[in-house]
Amino acid sequence: MSKRYRESENDEGPSSTGTEKTKSSDGPLSKYTHGDYTVGWVCALSKEQTAATAMLDCRHGDLPKTSSRDPNTYILGSIGKHNVVIACLPEGEIGNNVAATVATHMISAFPSMRVGLMVGIGGGIPPKVRLGDVVVSTPVGEYPGVVQWDMGKATEGGSFQRTGALNKPPSSLRTAIGRLKTEQELTGSQIPQYLDQMAKRYPNLAPKYLRSDSLKDILFKAGHGHISKAATDSEAAPDETSTEETYDDDEEDDEDEEKEACRFCDKSQIVKQTPRDMRIHYGLIASGNRVIKDAIFRKKLNKDLGGQVLCVEMEAAGLMDGFPCLVIRGICDYADSHKNKAWQEHAAAVAAAYAKELLQYVQPDDVDGERPVKDLLKQVIETMSATAIDVAQVKVKINDQEDRKILDWLTPIDYGPQQKIRDRFKDISSLSLEIRASRDDVARYVQGHMSHLPSFVQTDKQLQEEITTRISEAVDGIVFGTGSCKTDEEFEQRLLSNPLYDYVAHHWAQHGPNDTETVQRIVKFLEDQVKVEASVQALMIDKRYKYHDYNPAPKSTTGLHLVAYLGVNELANIILESGQNPDMKDTVDRTALWYAAENGHRIVVDKLLEAGATVDTADWYGETVLQRAARGGHLKVVERLLEAGATVDATDWSGWTALQMAAIGGYLKVVERLLEAGATVDTAGRYGWTALRLAAGRGHLKVVKRLLEAGAAVDTIDQSGWTALQMAASGGHLKVVERLQAAGASSRLQD
Repeated sequence: MSKRYRESENDEGPSSTGTEKTKSSDGPLSKYTHGDYTVGWVCALSKEQTAATAMLDCRHGDLPKTSSRDPNTYILGSIGKHNVVIACLPEGEIGNNVAATVATHMISAFPSMRVGLMVGIGGGIPPKVRLGDVVVSTPVGEYPGVVQWDMGKATEGGSFQRTGALNKPPSSLRTAIGRLKTEQELTGSQIPQYLDQMAKRYPNLAPKYLRSDSLKDILFKAGHGHISKAATDSEAAPDETSTEETYDDDEEDDEDEEKEACRFCDKSQIVKQTPRDMRIHYGLIASGNRVIKDAIFRKKLNKDLGGQVLCVEMEAAGLMDGFPCLVIRGICDYADSHKNKAWQEHAAAVAAAYAKELLQYVQPDDVDGERPVKDLLKQVIETMSATAIDVAQVKVKINDQEDRKILDWLTPIDYGPQQKIRDRFKDISSLSLEIRASRDDVARYVQGHMSHLPSFVQTDKQLQEEITTRISEAVDGIVFGTGSCKTDEEFEQRLLSNPLYDYVAHHWAQHGPNDTETVQRIVKFLEDQVKVEASVQALMIDKRYKYHDYNPAPKSTTGLHLVAYLGVNELANIILESGQNPDMKDTVDRTALWYAAENGHRIVVDKLLEAGATVDTADWYGETVLQRAARGGHLKVVERLLEAGATVDATDWSGWTALQMAAIGGYLKVVERLLEAGATVDTAGRYGWTALRLAAGRGHLKVVKRLLEAGAAVDTIDQSGWTALQMAASGGHLKVVERLQAAGASSRLQD
């Protein structure tokens, strides 16, 4: 038997002849080598790693680092007949990109690794999935088990098509799942027994990692948001808080949080659920680069994916294409605003216990039959090294068919996927080349390969010069041409390496179009989605929304989105006259009209409406074009949209209307125009925040006066028990307080 597989649960395994025991710089002796491990287990949080470690049948000694560039710390051990490597994401870091980096280093360090497990916690999709359940990624219909919900492309019909479906789990794991399901139907799952064993071996884990009576499975109706004791206006814009919360490991105030969770929420909004035991579900997991904590968003996402989603999480999509793995999630919340940490440890434990049970049914021969992950990468690297990468950067950007043929003569290899491969595995030491093709570099490369072209090219010096010139011209804009950056660090490095990058992204439109040639070059730029997305990233990146490696700039943006955002009237005309659908949407369901309205570009708004753009289109968060214009205080755009038939009282997911958005911004003229158009003055929204309450809290006296004149109810109470008067007083807005009191506001505090 190979040393990669254990002979006994009570023995660390036999030493093979001639193999010395190794000792790491910070761990005990080990009988094993890096080549003895075939199963990789990746966790996102330390509590998930704790649960994983507790499931090991036997702990192995540490091994020395194989590379000084590997930041991972590994826990080694055995489960059943398999030697397992456990690694965790760095403390405080989350998301697909970080998970991919951890997996990449693991693959490099352990060359015999065949399969992987991504095990941890996630958010469940009710009513099928409940807290404490386990969800396992398996193929469903057109989806392979995990789908990246925030990746896709716009279609001609103006809708958004997700393209972030990833590789299926390895066949050895899928085969084992079939056997395990049969055994569980016959005799039940072993998860309870594994949890009991964990508690006996590690008594310290029992209070949090075992299920106790203190864990309550509470599900609120989708329309009822979480209510804290003292909501303030800093919470006023729901979309500004949607990316700030993460699954973290902070233990501080955990007990208080559990006791206080949903204390002020309306208990009449709780969904009645019949108590039941833990269940295991097999199906679709949606993975993205931000935490979902909105029940309405959760429902829409599930609907968009055919109602087949069982769980949402943040790391799996970073692994599936480069690290053949199965994703296993214990359910700790319902991906809504009521999420808290109470269930996280138990959810991590049941997920780890399922992984252990599954490995009992994974046959070593089946794992050996899987191709080593590192071999797959090696083949890619060898292919990439066979021909200079510089030409690859050019080839994917040449639009002219004759130029494509010339490049085909230069090399027969298709380099389309290389950018994606290099980005995913850039941390592997053998892929440490820095690729920065300049005009001169490409010219030298092409000249050096003229001998590979047909004879009629080799004998025609003028043609050779034309080839060199035309290919070199294709490298102009190479910074935009490499697409958007995947991490904050990469984006910042791009700015440092290219000092004019930010300026160009924001101001290129001001330097043209002045002549036909310039217009043609700009239009060609706008037709290149890769370059457009890079420009959009520089335009729309906002540090308020950034955390870790998450980049909030939308994808699938078109040239029309870009010129609408910038307000370039002439280019908008050209694109619309070419027949482009004005209702094309990006990954957050925003159209060109939405961006033009956001930035107050009245002329572009006119052109888009004349071209048939839908006036009441809304983005992923339900915010309409009119609401966005009102939020920015763009009076002329608001007037034009109302003339075009925009629904004045349309609400976003938080229940806000355009009037509330204008009121919180203090835009008096916009407030007046919306009231003239029939806006309902006392719309309260999900949290009970009326336009009057919002304006009072921000101290907008003139807006408060106008709303009172329009008949706004002065003593309306929000879900936290606050009135407009209390909000004004808490903000120190004396004149607003006086005006509200003059209007009859009660000074009695609400309980």
